[in-house]
Amino acid sequence: MIYDKVDDRGRRYRELGKGCIEFEPTVSINGLEIPQSELAAYNASRRAAQERNVATAKNAVHSRQKPQNCPFSSGCDTTCTGEKCGLFFDGKCSIAAIADATGAEVDTNGKRCPLSPSAHCGDCALYASGCALVRIAAACKK
Repeated sequence: MIYDKVDDRGRRYRELGKGCIEFEPTVSINGLEIPQSELAAYNASRRAAQERNVATAKNAVHSRQKPQNCPFSSGCDTTCTGEKCGLFFDGKCSIAAIADATGAEVDTNGKRCPLSPSAHCGDCALYASGCALVRIAAACKK
């Protein structure tokens, strides 16, 4: 069925005979009237938008930096406080930034931290390709 004419309110219709018209059936979704011929395209665009939203949410979860422990914190919660800390600069601990600038890599993953009795390398804010303090020392030795 081809609804090839549009009335003054924007509704599509076809003429069945002299003075007899038939309007295109519509479907109401969330209070929105959609012509039946556009329903498949509307549903496809909604699915695509929903998939984009899900993908964006998954990317946000995966790209979110996991909470890291700070070897200088004491007490029960040793989580890095980030922007609240005086050593935090440009999204990371400034000691780790200095170590990154040296380019040195020393594997210290899993070793116990002498600064914090409960912390281990790997989940520490100073850890990236090794402990930042050890990486600075390795760069000074070169």
